[in-house]
Amino acid sequence: MFEITGVKMDLCNDPASKLLAYADIELDNCLVIHGLRIINNSGELYVAMPSRRITDHCFRCRGKNARVARWCNWCGADMGTHDNEQEMPGRLFFDVVHPINSDCRSRICGAVLAAYKREVDASHSSGAPGELLPSWPSAGAGLRPASG
Repeated sequence: MFEITGVKMDLCNDPASKLLAYADIELDNCLVIHGLRIINNSGELYVAMPSRRITDHCFRCRGKNARVARWCNWCGADMGTHDNEQEMPGRLFFDVVHPINSDCRSRICGAVLAAYKREVDASHSSGAPGELLPSWPSAGAGLRPASG
Protein backbone atom coordinates (compact mmCIF):
# COMPACT_ATOMS: atom_id res chain seq x y z
CA MET A 1 0.00 0.00 0.00
CA PHE A 2 1.06 3.60 -0.42
CA GLU A 3 1.68 6.34 2.10
CA ILE A 4 0.53 9.91 1.56
CA THR A 5 3.69 11.83 2.45
CA GLY A 6 2.48 15.33 1.68
CA VAL A 7 -0.53 17.46 0.81
CA LYS A 8 -0.23 20.96 -0.63
CA MET A 9 -3.34 23.13 -0.44
CA ASP A 10 -4.28 26.27 -2.37
CA LEU A 11 -7.43 27.89 -0.95
CA CYS A 12 -9.82 29.74 -3.24
CA ASN A 13 -11.14 33.00 -1.84
CA ASP A 14 -14.31 33.41 -3.90
CA PRO A 15 -17.24 32.99 -1.49
CA ALA A 16 -19.71 32.59 -4.38
CA SER A 17 -17.84 29.62 -5.85
CA LYS A 18 -18.48 25.96 -5.04
CA LEU A 19 -14.75 25.36 -5.51
CA LEU A 20 -13.09 25.77 -2.12
CA ALA A 21 -9.51 24.68 -2.81
CA TYR A 22 -7.06 22.90 -5.09
CA ALA A 23 -4.83 20.19 -3.66
CA ASP A 24 -1.71 18.30 -4.72
CA ILE A 25 -0.78 15.06 -2.97
CA GLU A 26 2.57 13.32 -2.72
CA LEU A 27 2.70 9.53 -2.50
CA ASP A 28 5.67 7.67 -0.98
CA ASN A 29 7.94 10.70 -1.56
CA CYS A 30 8.12 9.76 -5.24
CA LEU A 31 4.85 10.59 -7.04
CA VAL A 32 2.80 13.81 -7.08
CA ILE A 33 -0.81 14.09 -8.23
CA HIS A 34 -1.84 17.65 -9.09
CA GLY A 35 -5.29 19.11 -9.52
CA LEU A 36 -7.53 17.52 -6.90
CA ARG A 37 -10.38 19.87 -6.03
CA ILE A 38 -12.41 20.33 -2.86
CA ILE A 39 -16.00 21.14 -3.77
CA ASN A 40 -18.83 22.43 -1.56
CA ASN A 41 -22.18 21.16 -2.76
CA SER A 42 -24.95 22.40 -0.45
CA GLY A 43 -22.75 22.15 2.63
CA GLU A 44 -21.36 18.73 1.68
CA LEU A 45 -17.62 18.60 1.01
CA TYR A 46 -16.11 16.16 -1.42
CA VAL A 47 -12.84 15.64 -3.24
CA ALA A 48 -12.95 15.66 -7.03
CA MET A 49 -10.15 13.86 -8.83
CA PRO A 50 -8.17 15.57 -11.61
CA SER A 51 -10.02 15.56 -14.93
CA ARG A 52 -9.74 16.91 -18.45
CA ARG A 53 -12.30 18.15 -20.93
CA ILE A 54 -13.03 15.75 -23.78
CA THR A 55 -12.13 17.32 -27.11
CA ASP A 56 -12.92 16.69 -30.76
CA HIS A 57 -10.70 17.53 -33.70
CA CYS A 58 -11.90 19.68 -36.58
CA PHE A 59 -12.20 17.67 -39.81
CA ARG A 60 -10.70 20.57 -41.78
CA CYS A 61 -7.81 22.00 -39.70
CA ARG A 62 -7.46 19.22 -37.06
CA GLY A 63 -7.63 21.88 -34.29
CA LYS A 64 -8.77 20.79 -30.83
CA ASN A 65 -12.20 21.97 -29.76
CA ALA A 66 -14.48 21.36 -26.79
CA ARG A 67 -16.72 18.37 -27.42
CA VAL A 68 -19.85 20.50 -27.37
CA ALA A 69 -18.50 23.12 -29.79
CA ARG A 70 -20.70 23.77 -32.80
CA TRP A 71 -17.96 25.65 -34.70
CA CYS A 72 -14.17 25.16 -34.82
CA ASN A 73 -12.31 27.69 -32.64
CA TRP A 74 -9.41 27.72 -35.12
CA CYS A 75 -10.88 27.83 -38.63
CA GLY A 76 -14.61 28.42 -38.07
CA ALA A 77 -15.75 25.21 -39.77
CA ASP A 78 -19.05 23.63 -38.76
CA MET A 79 -18.18 20.80 -36.34
CA GLY A 80 -21.34 18.89 -37.33
CA THR A 81 -22.20 15.73 -35.42
CA HIS A 82 -19.78 14.35 -32.89
CA ASP A 83 -18.26 11.02 -33.89
CA ASN A 84 -17.58 9.88 -30.34
CA GLU A 85 -21.16 10.47 -29.12
CA GLN A 86 -21.81 6.73 -29.48
CA GLU A 87 -18.68 5.84 -27.47
CA MET A 88 -19.26 8.18 -24.52
CA PRO A 89 -22.74 9.70 -24.61
CA GLY A 90 -23.12 12.80 -22.46
CA ARG A 91 -19.56 12.79 -21.13
CA LEU A 92 -17.72 16.10 -21.25
CA PHE A 93 -14.80 15.24 -18.92
CA PHE A 94 -12.68 12.19 -18.15
CA ASP A 95 -10.62 11.42 -15.05
CA VAL A 96 -6.87 11.73 -15.46
CA VAL A 97 -6.20 9.96 -12.15
CA HIS A 98 -8.65 7.98 -10.08
CA PRO A 99 -8.48 5.43 -7.25
CA ILE A 100 -9.17 1.81 -8.09
CA ASN A 101 -10.87 0.83 -4.82
CA SER A 102 -12.81 2.49 -2.02
CA ASP A 103 -10.00 2.08 0.55
CA CYS A 104 -7.64 4.06 -1.65
CA ARG A 105 -10.28 6.72 -2.29
CA SER A 106 -11.10 7.11 1.41
CA ARG A 107 -7.39 7.44 2.33
CA ILE A 108 -6.87 10.14 -0.29
CA CYS A 109 -10.09 12.00 0.61
CA GLY A 110 -9.33 11.80 4.33
CA ALA A 111 -5.82 13.20 3.93
CA VAL A 112 -6.92 15.99 1.58
CA LEU A 113 -9.89 17.06 3.71
CA ALA A 114 -7.78 16.98 6.91
CA ALA A 115 -5.18 19.20 5.21
CA TYR A 116 -7.97 21.51 4.04
CA LYS A 117 -9.32 21.80 7.58
CA ARG A 118 -5.83 22.60 8.92
CA GLU A 119 -5.30 25.22 6.20
CA VAL A 120 -8.67 26.87 6.87
CA ASP A 121 -8.05 26.88 10.63
CA ALA A 122 -4.64 28.46 10.04
CA SER A 123 -6.12 31.12 7.75
CA HIS A 124 -8.84 31.94 10.31
CA SER A 125 -6.29 32.25 13.12
CA SER A 126 -4.19 34.62 10.97
CA GLY A 127 -7.23 36.89 10.56
CA ALA A 128 -7.97 36.10 6.90
CA PRO A 129 -11.52 37.18 6.00
CA GLY A 130 -14.21 34.97 4.50
CA GLU A 131 -16.02 31.76 5.34
CA LEU A 132 -14.01 29.03 3.64
CA LEU A 133 -15.29 26.08 5.64
CA PRO A 134 -19.02 25.34 5.48
CA SER A 135 -20.25 23.52 8.60
CA TRP A 136 -17.44 21.00 8.96
CA PRO A 137 -18.97 17.50 9.21
CA SER A 138 -18.01 15.29 12.14
CA ALA A 139 -16.33 11.87 11.86
CA GLY A 140 -16.63 11.61 8.11
CA ALA A 141 -20.35 12.31 7.93
CA GLY A 142 -21.22 14.12 4.74
CA LEU A 143 -17.82 13.57 3.16
CA ARG A 144 -18.42 12.24 -0.28
CA PRO A 145 -15.58 11.40 -2.66
CA ALA A 146 -16.29 12.13 -6.29
CA SER A 147 -14.52 12.10 -9.60
CA GLY A 148 -14.70 14.90 -12.12
